[in-house]
Order: sequence, then structure tokens, then C-alpha cells
Amino acid sequence: MHPVGPLVHLGMFFWGLDQGAEVLRLGRDLFGSLPGNANAMIISVNAPPAPFVPEWFHFMPGHVVVVVGFGSAQHHAGVLDPIRAALPPLFEFVTPMPYTQLPQMFDEGARWGLNYYEKARSGRSGRRCARTRPVPAATSMP
Repeated sequence: MHPVGPLVHLGMFFWGLDQGAEVLRLGRDLFGSLPGNANAMIISVNAPPAPFVPEWFHFMPGHVVVVVGFGSAQHHAGVLDPIRAALPPLFEFVTPMPYTQLPQMFDEGARWGLNYYEKARSGRSGRRCARTRPVPAATSMP
């Protein structure tokens, strides 16, 4: 463990469902080249009705690449530039944010009581870097 924060740098890029294969290829190429002070993940979500999302994209299903930087804002900008160049997103959100808000970013879309499966791998070595566990199938949806 090493100290982080109080602020981290967030880059969030959104593409439509029709670009799923391209987003996964981008992630494959990006994750292996990330510096040690950055982390990224791909998430399938519905675009939230948030102020940073253009209104015509509210609730649109799509894919998001989230990149979190733990270094300087300038260094993080250099990590994000290749994403924009490789696959221009429908919209993006780049901002510093308190580290303590980072784990809560997607809570609204992952309500309590639903079952999820997560899997993560280290970009450099390909080895597992997070716990993975199957979850029991839901018997009903709330």
C-alpha cells in the first residue's frame, strides 16, 4: 500500500454499444501500457443523467473506459491523449476528484441486493490482481 490523495485524476470516456469490440481492443492495448501510477477498467453502463453527460445521451447503454491517475494532472493528461486519438468517444469527463469518492462512482448503477461478478487482471503481467468469485444467480429482481 502507498499513500494516495486526497485528490486523484479521473478520465471517463463513453462509447455506444455498437463500438463494443473497438472499446475492448482499445482496452487491451491501453491496459498493457499504463504507467504504474494509473489504473483503468471497462464498464458497460447506461449513461447517467448527470450534468457532464449531454442530454441526448442520458440513459443510453454503452461502454465506458475509466482511467484513474495517482500522479500529476499533466501526467494524467498524457495518459488520456492516446485514448482520444485511438477511438474518439461520444463524450468524456475529465476532472480531479477526492479519492474517497472514487469507490462510490458507480454505486447508483449497482444497487444493493443485486448480484455481480467482477474480474480484474494486471495489465503488465496478465496475472490476477483482484479477487474473483462467482455470485449466486438472482432468484428475483427487485
